[in-house]
Amino acid sequence: MRTIRYDYDLIVSLGGNCGVAAQTSHRGLRHCSLPLDWAIMANEKPLKQLPELLAAGFADFCRYENMYEYCPAVKERGVAMCQLEDRYSGYRMMHSFPAPLADREKYEKSRSVLKRRIERLYRLVAKAKNVLFVLSTGFEFDAGLLDDIYAALVKTFPGVEVELANMQFSARQSEEFNVLGGHGRVMRIERAFNNIYDVQFTAPEWEWMDALQITGAVDRYAMRKRNWKLKYAYKLWSSLGKYLERNTTGCANMRF
Repeated sequence: MRTIRYDYDLIVSLGGNCGVAAQTSHRGLRHCSLPLDWAIMANEKPLKQLPELLAAGFADFCRYENMYEYCPAVKERGVAMCQLEDRYSGYRMMHSFPAPLADREKYEKSRSVLKRRIERLYRLVAKAKNVLFVLSTGFEFDAGLLDDIYAALVKTFPGVEVELANMQFSARQSEEFNVLGGHGRVMRIERAFNNIYDVQFTAPEWEWMDALQITGAVDRYAMRKRNWKLKYAYKLWSSLGKYLERNTTGCANMRF
């Protein structure tokens, strides 16, 4: 994926899945947590609501009365995380709310963390000169929806040079093309988004981020050295998984 420039003051995830936050983190391009880092899109509703969210400063995002548990809680690093969907925005929050909805007090504590991330987003973007917003979805959609999102970003953050990159997994065919008068880029990928695979450093579809630079980034040489170690560790893990699949029965799939 090609972008207009390669150096930015800030790279922001607009959600869709966990890939953007994970891949920017691997490459030293993510300084802090922002509200949509781990927000999931199951359909086009969040895309249509995102302009309204941006314009309203996320005022109604994840209000208690709009939330419901769309599937049972799952364990994450030993802690049960509730799988909640915001009926207003359509975003699914998989990593943000450990307590069930019945525990209103704990829910509000978790939402206060989300509010701080929202405030941080607006504060950091307002101070920046150029920002790359990245959206990753597990489905293909009409690029025309990006027009409204881009227009909302420009209106919400006047004076900031905005670019918008979009990764669309599970597409009918793999292709790349420019949108938004050259201020946006869409990359469609035939294979499905794989949460285990795409949040790791080894996913080649995300290698376009290697060329990016961000103001105040960590030592890129140290980060690259760390990532190469991770890459070989993942290869070893995958090889072990393949071996066990060939020589044992009932083995869990360890491949990425």
